[in-house]
Amino acid sequence: MRVVHRFSALLVSTTVGISGLVVIGADAAEATPPTTLIGEPIRFEGDLTLNAYTSDNSFVGFVQWNADPDDFSNPGDAILADDEAADGYGINAHLSDGRAATTAGDKVPNEPPWVTGSLPEDTWDSMYVCLAKGSASHCSSTITVSS
Repeated sequence: MRVVHRFSALLVSTTVGISGLVVIGADAAEATPPTTLIGEPIRFEGDLTLNAYTSDNSFVGFVQWNADPDDFSNPGDAILADDEAADGYGINAHLSDGRAATTAGDKVPNEPPWVTGSLPEDTWDSMYVCLAKGSASHCSSTITVSS
């Protein structure tokens, strides 16, 4: 059974890698949702959005980095995690300065708050995104964000 899961994970990873998406891996022994895909970062004027999908292309949520205050009254140097699927998994965004935005324990859908702070202007930081359920986390690779 484990061989089938590992082969399936390899097949999905290979297929997803070719299409330019990041696969969030999972241990085959854990009860997990379908393979979750994090799309390529969508960047616009220093801001960044990462959308999360299941392998059947169902949208489950997103993470957003906002470098500077914008026209919609959103703060700068801020991260937001938004979970749109009532699947028991939370979406977490971790910034290298220690801040984290999480949907863990929140009802879905919700309007999560921005997690704010202050970074020196024109610097680079790193961020990664995780889906978490209990003590299990399935995380993306590191993504660079700018202030």
